Amino acid sequence: MDIIKKVKNRIKHSTVLGKVYVWFMKLYFKYLQWNVKINSRQIIFSSFSGRQFSDSPKVIYDWLKNDPEFSNYNLIWAFENPSEFPEIDEDHKVAIDTSNFFKLLFASKYWVANTGIDRLVPFEHTGHVYIQTWHGVPLKHLGLDEDNLEYLPKNWYKNVKFDLLTCSSEYDYKIFGRIFPSTSNIQLMGLPRNYDLTHHPYNRNEIINKLKLDPQKPIFLYAPTFREYQQTISGGTYIDTPFSHKSEEWLLSHYNVLVRGHYFTESIRDDPFIDVTKYEDLNELMCASDILVTDYSSIMFDYAILGKPILLYMYDFDNYLTKRGTYVDPRNLGLSYSMTEAEFIEQIKKINVSDEKEKAIKLDQYFNNKNTSLSLIDYFRDKGRN
Repeated sequence: MDIIKKVKNRIKHSTVLGKVYVWFMKLYFKYLQWNVKINSRQIIFSSFSGRQFSDSPKVIYDWLKNDPEFSNYNLIWAFENPSEFPEIDEDHKVAIDTSNFFKLLFASKYWVANTGIDRLVPFEHTGHVYIQTWHGVPLKHLGLDEDNLEYLPKNWYKNVKFDLLTCSSEYDYKIFGRIFPSTSNIQLMGLPRNYDLTHHPYNRNEIINKLKLDPQKPIFLYAPTFREYQQTISGGTYIDTPFSHKSEEWLLSHYNVLVRGHYFTESIRDDPFIDVTKYEDLNELMCASDILVTDYSSIMFDYAILGKPILLYMYDFDNYLTKRGTYVDPRNLGLSYSMTEAEFIEQIKKINVSDEKEKAIKLDQYFNNKNTSLSLIDYFRDKGRN
C-alpha cells in the first residue's frame, strides 16, 4: 500500500508523469466507452474520493433509496476501503481505482460525487450524467484560482464537464463558473447535505452517549481547514490543535471539546480532546454542538444554518493567506474572530451567545440558498425519461 501511495504521489507532483497518466487513462476510458454497455438504471456514488459514506452523495442516495420510483435502480458506492463500510452490502460497493470500479463507472448512467469521481482525468463522458454537488461553499481559493496548482488538478478543473453542478448562492455560482470553465449547467439548488440540518430531528442525547460526553457541559466543535503545508507522517496528514496546555485545561473544564479534521486529515495528534475526524455524520456533530470554532473552513456556512455561535480563530492568518488565499477576507464576514490564543480565550470566556447567534443568522442569509429541496430527484426523473 505504501508503494502505491508513493507512485500516486510521484504522478500527482510531476507534470510529465501527470500528462502520461492522463493520456493513458483517456485511452483506457475510450476502450471502456466502446466495450461497456450503459445501464440506464444504475447510479454510482462517491464521497470525498471514496474516503467516506457521507455528505451530499449520501443524502441523494438516501432520497433515491426511499423513493419507490427508484426501487429497481442499482445503487453502487465506490470506496477506498469497502470493508470499512459494512452498512453497504458487497454487491453494491466497489474498491475505487480498480479495474472493476472503472467498468462499473462506465456502466452507470449516473455519477454522483462531491469531489472528482473520474480520477482527475477529464474527458467526454457521452451517455453518462455527471452530477457534482461539491463539498462546501468556497472561502479559500480553489482550482484555477490557486497559486502553484500542479498539472493534474489544474487540467481537471479547467476541462472537467459536469452535467449538473449545484451551488448555494450567487456567491459560489460566480466562483464555480470561473474555476470550472467547461461546465455550463450550474444550478442554485443548495447543498443537499444541508437539507437534514433543518429537516432531520437529531437526538442530542444519543450523540452525547455515543461519544461518551459529559451531559452537564456544552459541546465545543473545533473544525480547522486543511493546510497543504502541514506536517505529513507515514503517508498520512495529521494536525496538532493550536492550544497551549493551559488553554486546553480551561477548555476541558468548561466544554466537551470535539476536533474535526478536514477529510484529507488522518487524525489529530497528542491532544486531550475527542477526535471526531472519522465520524461519518458531520450534521450530527453540528446539531449536537453548541459552538463552532473554525478558521477558513467552509463548515462555517453550513453551521450558520443552525443559527448557533461561530468563532474564527485565525492564529496563522498572514501565513495562510500568503500560501493559499481566500475569496473573502474572513475578518469581513461579520463573525467574531481572534488572531492569538490569548485573544481567543478571552473572547470565548466573555462570549455573548445572543449576539453570536445573530451574526450567524446574517451569514446564513447571504451564503445559503433557502430553496434547498428534493429538486435533484426531479432531475433524475427528467433524465431518466430522456
